[in-house]
Amino acid sequence: MVGIGKEERENWTKHYEKNEVCCYLCFVMDKTDTQVQTTILFFAKAREITGCKEREFCVPRKLSSADLFDKIIYTFELESIRNQIILAVNEEFVVPNSILILSEKDKIAVIPPLSGDICIIVTYVYIADNMEKKPKNFVKLQQEELNVAEIMELVTFPNCGAISNFIGITRDNFENKKVIKLEYEAYESMALKEMTNICNKIRLQWHVEGVAIYHRIGEVPISKASVVIAVSSPHREESLRAVEYAINTLKASVPIWKKEVYETGEPQWKQNKECKWTNILKREDAQTVADINEKIPNKDVIDQNLVQIRASSTELNHRIKSFIERKRHQITEDINNLKGISQPIRKR
Repeated sequence: MVGIGKEERENWTKHYEKNEVCCYLCFVMDKTDTQVQTTILFFAKAREITGCKEREFCVPRKLSSADLFDKIIYTFELESIRNQIILAVNEEFVVPNSILILSEKDKIAVIPPLSGDICIIVTYVYIADNMEKKPKNFVKLQQEELNVAEIMELVTFPNCGAISNFIGITRDNFENKKVIKLEYEAYESMALKEMTNICNKIRLQWHVEGVAIYHRIGEVPISKASVVIAVSSPHREESLRAVEYAINTLKASVPIWKKEVYETGEPQWKQNKECKWTNILKREDAQTVADINEKIPNKDVIDQNLVQIRASSTELNHRIKSFIERKRHQITEDINNLKGISQPIRKR
């Protein structure tokens, strides 16, 4: 009796025992209004406003991304940063104007602006587990001091003639204020996932061997490294371009936040002024917005040397349209032929 409540089941049993003739329709109830228990995670400025790192939160199983956003803003009094945050569910950015189907124990993260220099919308690429040669990717978050020499050693291979690196260190000033240290905070599991995605995206664009992305969290003193990126390749051009791509994308898409602590005055969470999540939320280009959460699951990375045909999006759309038209015409002809065969033979 799937979908029938306890009271309804008892009534049905009584009717059956009395040998009454009845028809009973069993159906599975629409669970749109069913409530599920989730966990809300707060980081950086959002954590300071709410005064907690996480909170249990009961929400409808099915709701729009806008409704979820408004409910969180209202419940946790985040109106002051409403236009500066975006949500992530189970370590995936929420696509604006989408319908969400939530489950028990889902984790919903409130993501304030990142501490990057630019805002880039990136796509996710997953490497299949059954690849014969697995990428030499090294990603890590740690509170201990970063050892640049050890990280460089990770990406050192005999077939490579170049190792390019980027080292970000703490400077002692910002807008005439003396900085005494930085404090980094991260959504660690999602950050590691994003860092791995960056490594995989690099491999789709350049011929590289080793990719290492190490980022420090917690307190980082003046002149100490907060991030180290190292990429090795047979020739220098690939590794140089890959390193630039890696640091720009890391600052734009990896959930790591930086607070500057000054000698005098209040500490300040750093954020990219151009990278307001509201700019993304208000875009009318749905495809561009959807790219935040675009995934290519269970696919191998394609060796570009094996690609025999290359075409732009416009050309691909034209070819697909032409193919559909040809198939439609062919089906119409087949139907007409079948109609001709199936005509009854008249008796004379």
